Formats: sequence, structure tokens, C-alpha cells
Amino acid sequence: MTDADIDGSHIRTLLLTFFYRQMVGVIERGYLYIAQPPLYRVRVGKEDLYLKDQEEMDRFLLERAMEKVELETKGSQTRLGGKRLLDLLNRLSRFDYYQRRLERRGYPREAIRVLLQQGVSRPEDFEDKGRLMFLHKALRGEGMEVGKITADEEHNLFEFSLQGKINGRTLERKINRDLVESVEYRNVMKLYQSIAGLESPPFIIHHKEAKRTIGSKGELLSYITTIGKEGLSMQRYKGLGEMNPGQLWETTMNPEGRSLLQVKVEDAVVADEIFTVLMGDQVEERRRFIQQNALQVENLDI
Repeated sequence: MTDADIDGSHIRTLLLTFFYRQMVGVIERGYLYIAQPPLYRVRVGKEDLYLKDQEEMDRFLLERAMEKVELETKGSQTRLGGKRLLDLLNRLSRFDYYQRRLERRGYPREAIRVLLQQGVSRPEDFEDKGRLMFLHKALRGEGMEVGKITADEEHNLFEFSLQGKINGRTLERKINRDLVESVEYRNVMKLYQSIAGLESPPFIIHHKEAKRTIGSKGELLSYITTIGKEGLSMQRYKGLGEMNPGQLWETTMNPEGRSLLQVKVEDAVVADEIFTVLMGDQVEERRRFIQQNALQVENLDI
């Protein structure tokens, strides 16, 4: 049992390494379980609700807001509400999540928007230098600094550089095959196609017999999430020590209501290899693994 935040995940990995290396019989006999403590406590009136992680919290706030709002898009004569609006906003929330991950890697949102609008989605899109020149021009038209189109000799394709900023620092990133094959970009592209109805702001939110004009998708998501927080008291647990004994029993330890994950080893060879590479003392092997898998990572703590 460890904290519900990312530090708890790190400690859990160390504990799993210990059990796998020193007490593997505990795992093989099915006796090792991982507790699932909540990251949030939400109070609605006199009732407490415990939420496992940030994703569950975001979903809860959107669902709560759906009881109070309707959305009207540009040029539409109808309003979206209830489950239809919730489905759309859940996709928008995931879209925003992957965009933020690309931003942290130094790719500006404006650049990703241009690539999506131009339909850049496959490595084959970098075979045609003429098409890249058109994309190059579109990015410059948005005020972005781009480098010359050069040959990606390793893959027999073309590429060019783009300057972006992260935490105030200017970084140079490649617009190439590796970008469109990354987990973040593939998900952004898939979700972009499913939120086409939100491509033309402004949006009008109807709430409590009033309406508000929203100028962007990001602002729309933020505003509706704020509505979902109305009347709530929220607490984020930095660690299990912030919970009193009764709360810890109710949420995490009571056999009648707790959730547990059983630890299993489905492929001993693969498990041994992963523990050796990631948790062993051979730094070079670990560095090589990180370099080979960097573009496929789903959850990265920065």
C-alpha cells in the first residue's frame, strides 16, 4: 500500500522489485496484492465521495456539470446536453491531455493544429517534398520559425525543424516521421476527427438561464469543469498520512469495500528481462531501453 500520487508509484515499483527478486514465491502463489487508495475526497453536502485518480476526478466533474449546462455551437440551431455533450467533452478532455503532452515536448499547439488541419497522419506524408513545402508555408503563415526541408536519410523521407518553447526555453524539434508515429500525435489525430463539431468557435454555454460566449476549446473545457465544481469541497491527498484512520479503513483497507490488484507474472522470461534492464545496475542497458521506447511512452512524470 503506497500513496496514490506519482511518488507512490515509484515506491510501488521498488517494492515490486524487492518481492520479485527476494520473495518471488509470494507472487507465484498469488499472495501479493496492490491496494487502491483514493487521490481525492469530494464532499457534496454531508456526503463524502472518494475518487481514485485525476482521470476519475475529471470525469466526475464533467458528469456533474452536464446536469446544469447546454452547448450551442456556431451556426447551429440546436443545443447539446446530457449524454451527447458528455461524450463530446470526454473526447475533448483526452484531446487536450495529449496536446499538453506534445507541448511539454516542445511542440506548440498552433503547430499541431496546422498539421491536423493538413491531414498529416502517416510516415508516407513525408515522402512528398512538395507537400512538405505546402505544410512549411502554412506553419510560417502562423508566425512560426521553421528550418529548411532536409532529407531523412535513415527512412528515405524528408523532414524539417520547428522552434517551440517549453517553460520559457526555446527548443528545436523535428517535424518528421517520428512525430506522427508517437503515441501523443496518433491519439491527437484520432480524437481530432471525433470532435469536428468543435472546430469553429465561439461556443455558447447556457447555464442557469444565462449564456456565456466561449472563444476556444480549452476555455470551454475549463469553464464547464468549473461549473462541475460548484458546491463541492475537494481535498487532494498527498499521502496516506493525510487520511485519518477511519478514512483509510473505509476507502482502502475494509475487506467489504476495498479494491485490490493481484500481482501476477504471466511471462517469467519477459518479467525477468524488464526488471534486469530497468531496475538493475547496468546503466547503459537502461539508457538504450529509454531511447528505443521514448516515443511510445503513455505516462511520463515530468
